[in-house]
Amino acid sequence: MVNSRMKQVLFTLLLCLPATAQEATLPDLGKSGNDYLHSCEALTHNRDFSVQDVQCGTFTKGVVEGLTAYQIQSRGKLFNVPPKITVPQIEKIVVKYMNDHPKNLDLATSQIILWALIDAYPPPKK
Repeated sequence: MVNSRMKQVLFTLLLCLPATAQEATLPDLGKSGNDYLHSCEALTHNRDFSVQDVQCGTFTKGVVEGLTAYQIQSRGKLFNVPPKITVPQIEKIVVKYMNDHPKNLDLATSQIILWALIDAYPPPKK
C-alpha cells in the first residue's frame, strides 16, 4: 500500500518537472512590447505549435478576452473586432502595429494590444 502511494507521488512529481523546466525559460510577454515582439513575431509567419507558440496565443487571447469583458461591463466600445477573427490573425495585427510604432515597445504589452485593436478595428461612430 505504501509502495503504491509512493509510486503515485513520484509519478506526479515527474510529470511536473518538464513544465517547471519550460516555465523557467519562457519570457514574460506582458512586461513590454519588446518581449512580445521578440517572442511572437516569427510565429506570425510560421506556426510551429511549440510551447512558445502556445504561450503567445494564450497571452494574446487572454488580453483580448479581458478587453472584451471590459467592453461588455462598461457598455462602451473600445474596438469593433469581427466575431470570427482568429488569435493568429490578432497576433499578426499586433506584431504589425508594434513594428509600425517602435517607440511604444517599452510599454505594457496589453496596452499596445489595445491600441493595435483600436487602430485596426475602430469603435463604431456614434
